[in-house]
Amino acid sequence: MTPDVIATIVTALGTTATLFGGLAAMLHRMEARIDRRFEQVDAQFVEMRSEMRSEMRSEIGQLRGEFRQLAADIVEVKIAVARVEEPKPMLLHVR
Repeated sequence: MTPDVIATIVTALGTTATLFGGLAAMLHRMEARIDRRFEQVDAQFVEMRSEMRSEMRSEIGQLRGEFRQLAADIVEVKIAVARVEEPKPMLLHVR
């Protein structure tokens, strides 16, 4: 092999190695940026989840209070209906 062929092969291998090295470095940096972004998104999800849990707990507490009030109102309505529907007292006794 002539020195020109050897130089061409070494240059091609060097260029290929440089390209692959640059590509690997670029992919590594992109992966690190993506990982940081996913960590931020995960932190936001955790924060939103805790906020939603606290909001849901307060809403459930309000609903329970409303249900208790509704149950008390239903009891009052039942009593009022029973008073209206009770049999009328007989003033005259029929024999």
